[in-house]
Amino acid sequence: MSLVRSVVYAAYLALVLTAAPAFAFNWSFIDRSVLTMMNQEDLTLLRGALRQALDQEPDGTAVAWSNTTSGASGTFKPLSTTKVGGRTCRRVETFTHARGRNGRGIWEFCKQGSGWTLR
Repeated sequence: MSLVRSVVYAAYLALVLTAAPAFAFNWSFIDRSVLTMMNQEDLTLLRGALRQALDQEPDGTAVAWSNTTSGASGTFKPLSTTKVGGRTCRRVETFTHARGRNGRGIWEFCKQGSGWTLR
């Protein structure tokens, strides 16, 4: 995955994770990202699996999700957990698939309040 596509994927994943319903921004530059191929149900399943991986699973344990209706799927696997500035941070390997497109990345999320943010 190219650096540009990785940055785009990270930005969109951050948006999906925070799920701000009234977020107004022109995201047309990511129109070829695998996440843009997903419907609302896919994104809900993706968010649930990511939160489970971040909140509950030990390092090395993958959480899989799939939508049998759309065919979209993915996994989130925490790789390591550290403390950064008093916050819990986790490196997570991600795989996503939707409508013939695949996405892969390793991202670091840090706990902030009751949620997680990309580091």
